[in-house]
Amino acid sequence: MALNNAIYFCLWLLFFDRFPSVRGWGVPEMLALFGVAAGGFGLAV
Repeated sequence: MALNNAIYFCLWLLFFDRFPSVRGWGVPEMLALFGVAAGGFGLAV
């Protein structure tokens, strides 16, 4: 799972390296969104 998450983050970093902002969203917002979703999943499970 850690490898899967690392690949996921690398893809987002590559995407936002090419497109710095997509409708106001950047790397920090995507990392925060993933953290909230993962935290909610962790609490639920």
